[in-house]
Amino acid sequence: MTLVQRTIEQPQLFLIVLLFAGGIAATALLVRIRFELAAPLFFAGATVGLYGVSLFGLLQIGFYLVAAYCIAGIIATVATCALPSRRDRAKELLLTPGALAFVLTGTILVFYNSVSQVSAWDDYAHWGTAVKEMVRLNDLYVRPDAGLPFARTYPPGLKLIEYVGSKMTGGFSEPALFLSLQLFSLSFILPLFATTQLKKYTQWVCLLLVFPLLILISHDGSQHLFISLYADIPMGLVFGFGLYLLLTKQYDAPLKTVLLCLVAVLLVLVKEIGLVLAGVLVIMLGLQALYEWRVSRTSLSSATHQLVSVAAVLGSIVATKMTWSWYLLNFPNRHDGDVFRSTSTIQSVVDFVLGNGQEYQYETLWRFIGSFVQTMVLRMTGTTMLMLIIVIMFAALWYQQRHKSQEKRILVGWLFVGSMVAILFYSLALLAAYLFTFAPYEAVEVVVYSRYMVTLYVAIGVFWGLTLFEHRTSKHSRFSPKQSMVLVLVVLLAGMQFFVLEFSRLKVFGREASFEEAFWAERPVLKALWDTPESSEAKVYMIATGTLGHDFYTTRYYASGIPMNEFGLYWITPRPYGGGDTGMLDRFATVMSRDEWAQLLIDEGYRYVWFGAGPDDEAYYSVSPEEHERWRHVQKEFIEEYGSLFENPDDIRPFTLFEIRPRKGGGIVLVRVG
Repeated sequence: MTLVQRTIEQPQLFLIVLLFAGGIAATALLVRIRFELAAPLFFAGATVGLYGVSLFGLLQIGFYLVAAYCIAGIIATVATCALPSRRDRAKELLLTPGALAFVLTGTILVFYNSVSQVSAWDDYAHWGTAVKEMVRLNDLYVRPDAGLPFARTYPPGLKLIEYVGSKMTGGFSEPALFLSLQLFSLSFILPLFATTQLKKYTQWVCLLLVFPLLILISHDGSQHLFISLYADIPMGLVFGFGLYLLLTKQYDAPLKTVLLCLVAVLLVLVKEIGLVLAGVLVIMLGLQALYEWRVSRTSLSSATHQLVSVAAVLGSIVATKMTWSWYLLNFPNRHDGDVFRSTSTIQSVVDFVLGNGQEYQYETLWRFIGSFVQTMVLRMTGTTMLMLIIVIMFAALWYQQRHKSQEKRILVGWLFVGSMVAILFYSLALLAAYLFTFAPYEAVEVVVYSRYMVTLYVAIGVFWGLTLFEHRTSKHSRFSPKQSMVLVLVVLLAGMQFFVLEFSRLKVFGREASFEEAFWAERPVLKALWDTPESSEAKVYMIATGTLGHDFYTTRYYASGIPMNEFGLYWITPRPYGGGDTGMLDRFATVMSRDEWAQLLIDEGYRYVWFGAGPDDEAYYSVSPEEHERWRHVQKEFIEEYGSLFENPDDIRPFTLFEIRPRKGGGIVLVRVG
């Protein structure tokens, strides 16, 4: 099946672009700002609004309200353009290079995403599965019947806008998830077009060429917005836009305060560490207020307005954190205390500072410092975003030398101050997370450090890029064709890594079967159960003996709707063979006696036991022969420990389903199905 054929079969994706464009247009007409300036306001406002109604179990009503608003925007756009008295105003606000960029880029993304599929580990574990459960339940994924083991650890943030995009297609749609996330993310760099005009084609044609590439190059070498639903890059884009708001003159003061509040709330809702980034915005606002009062000698009323902005943003952050904590109180904390063995207590911090911490913490500290120096100075963590930041910084210094005015020097000074404050606080927060909340083996390895740091690279790049471009293309400056071509060249060179490394992956466009089809092809017995009307009541206990758990996550994702256990008996190598606290290898396995497990199956109403992939089927990671041998030992040990509960222990192998039946004389027996 060709790419064009797949796209024709999914016209709903075009509907997502159209409706989101309508929502932005409605915001532009309502607030009387240009389309490109209204885009961040629409997406931030819609996400925060959806969060508010979802706290009261009204998520589906929230979707209807957003959809109605978008439809109203389309109608208002047509009506405004049709009225001669309003036509000029509509052209000024809606017929802009930014609107053209959004529609054209959205159309390109429709074709690209027509074959997009969930494939990343964490997308199966949480990001994709959470949205799938939200679409199924029309409620947040924290509900117990959603069955997500990490639900409480992640705020809803991006999943809310992905839920809306998916619902616009009529149901759950993987391409819709990717498209919604990408359009959301692109909206926060759309203000690049704020100072361009259609008649000045040099500027906007140049930006139109590089605009889609800005997302392509925003990755850490392994994950980006086109192959995963991870929140790291979108969070960086939102944070970078928030820093840009501090210096921009495109929004008036009251609207800027509202936008800063929405951005701060959005950062808190995207990931837990976003709270630190929201705090950086408060710090920068405070520094601005102090500077304007003590150095610029502004009026007392101006300084007071700044303080009101600081209080409003800080209040928004506190309110968001408190409401999410309040919402979680409605659901029991059943597993997180065991899974995430956090040592983040005041005493543990004091012990660490005084030199009495655990040995692994000090090793983690030195490894973190080494990783920081390596990624910030010696290499680019697999991303070319750092290259762009360096180029922009040098350009800013050159720009400062050419413009000796105090205003230009202050501008560049604030760019450096904002960047340094962001680097300092984000890095310290990330270090604290490794030291006090990560499992020891994860902390010492400084796991996925580059993916976490790409948030910072993207944010600083957006901050510098949006701010300098706005000032360079202001009424008093001229953006020459030569400078335009230099910008295009820089972005194209920065994007070479994406084109060289990622285009080879586009062979997925020619795939005849999807990942889901391949998944079910190996599991016909489970598929038969999943297809039955009573599958939502057929509670299944899943086991993936001796594996790393990738199959456990993929099964929960594709078999959404079948109630399953959150953590499994012998899901992965259990504690007796983990060699102490080795992190993932012994954090998620549930170890209990045969009689305890049998009683659990009875007490919690399980009807089936499913054996997922075994050690030889766990292809997500390549492992050593020693690990394979250890896993086989675990599998053998499992049969020795629990085999007496099965009618025929020899039937225990990957991809088998057992029905739980009462045994004569008491107890249960597991009988193979199919």
